[in-house]
Amino acid sequence: MNIFLKSPEERQRAWKVLRKEIHNLSELEQMKKVCEFWAQAPLVKFQFDWTQPSTWLTPWEMMYEGTFCRNGLAYMIEQTLILSDETVWKPERFKLVMLKDIKIEDQMFVTIIDDIYVLNYEHNNVTMLDDIKDHCIYSEKYIPEKEYHKAI
Repeated sequence: MNIFLKSPEERQRAWKVLRKEIHNLSELEQMKKVCEFWAQAPLVKFQFDWTQPSTWLTPWEMMYEGTFCRNGLAYMIEQTLILSDETVWKPERFKLVMLKDIKIEDQMFVTIIDDIYVLNYEHNNVTMLDDIKDHCIYSEKYIPEKEYHKAI
């Protein structure tokens, strides 16, 4: 059964298990596992206001609430990796970006790691920034800080 259809406590436990299980994998495999996990989340139309970082729930609150939209997944992907091992997944490696892809005529909130990898661009996939950068425009960028994300 899809873990996202279970109780809030079971969702939080499964999320904790994921964060522990990925430690022995390569970074790319960790990214793939995290994308795979979040690809199971049933999505609602709008739940996460990417323009107001001060209003974002903590990742534990979001996990407990269990309501996710596509924009919120970028944040949860980022937080899953950072919380799995902050010595490897240092916050400064991450940017959350509102990306407009003029080729496919779509807009999405994505997680960019090391200016190389893009997560939440394609469902359940790690995309290389070099493969899409020529047809993408960034409208907003945020970096994680202690209390909130900061616009850059």
